[in-house]
Amino acid sequence: GNKVCLIEYDSTTHRVSCVAVWGVVGGPVVEVRCSHSFAGEAPTQRCVLVSLVHAGVASLYLLSEGGSSEHAFTKVGDFPKGVSSVMWDPKREDHSSVRVVMGTSICPATVVGSTGKYDIQVGAGVNCGAEVLSCAWDPVDVSRVAVTTVAGVILIDIKKGTSTEVCRVPGHGAAGVVSPHGTGQIKTVTFSPGQSNTMLTGGGDGSVAYWSIADPTNPHVTSVHRLHSHWVLDVSVNRLSGNLLLTGSSDRCGYVTYLPKVVPTKAPKITTEGWGSLAVGAAAPKKDGDGVAKSLIGELGDSVCAVCWAYESTFVMAAMAFNGRVLISPVDDQLRKQVLREV
Repeated sequence: GNKVCLIEYDSTTHRVSCVAVWGVVGGPVVEVRCSHSFAGEAPTQRCVLVSLVHAGVASLYLLSEGGSSEHAFTKVGDFPKGVSSVMWDPKREDHSSVRVVMGTSICPATVVGSTGKYDIQVGAGVNCGAEVLSCAWDPVDVSRVAVTTVAGVILIDIKKGTSTEVCRVPGHGAAGVVSPHGTGQIKTVTFSPGQSNTMLTGGGDGSVAYWSIADPTNPHVTSVHRLHSHWVLDVSVNRLSGNLLLTGSSDRCGYVTYLPKVVPTKAPKITTEGWGSLAVGAAAPKKDGDGVAKSLIGELGDSVCAVCWAYESTFVMAAMAFNGRVLISPVDDQLRKQVLREV
């Protein structure tokens, strides 16, 4: 609806609590994204800039903790009309640098001001040529943004103002690399943290594909993994291991999948853990012949629209479903130990 919730997770007790709820004016919130934290005006105050997209409008809020109040959530600005999505600096070094989606274009933007009022300035962008479905900011090469559209996947260089086609969905053009996800739309794209040349896409056929984009003029798929029975809506790669994935899908399932290191020419065997389709269980993790650990971790009961890894707690993950349920959980300890041995 039109509420924003602040959820706190205790990594020691694994307890989750909603510590604050704020109503916002302007209709249902469809996107919430945050900058990294920075010092506020008070000596003990920490702040985060939060972009909200609701009812076709993008607004900027300031979330502050400490100082005169425990938590405060204040509107401090508006993005220009037409902004439908906001991306904050993936290196978490600069809370003034953003990328925004305006219509069919990706544009650089800056957020300038103080804790009371901010001004958002949007620069000239690169036209993607079709409706933007999702986008990801390269965590290493910050001039580069990967974009999925109804027509396929492209790489944009913001500094040069250029775009390069990665692949196309059948029926959208006659040339170029054909999508590894069949005829369905490519709903999501992301990068492997710390690996600028490794990109992942999730498609309408339920698969996740790894791409090598070391040469942007010759992108190629290195592996494809069928993890779901319907659209993959979101993919998140663990920052410690590029083989540890979170995926969410409209098949009402969320998975944590570990792909052990294999010879590049060999197709890895895939095993997955369900969030949406499996009940909470305490079964010991099972390992197959390729050393993949598997255990049950919970259920969400609806399409899983968003998944992510915690930034500081490497093995803590979160997922959200369309029914409003949020799951936060640590990775099974045996799987954690296996990943640590192999990285």
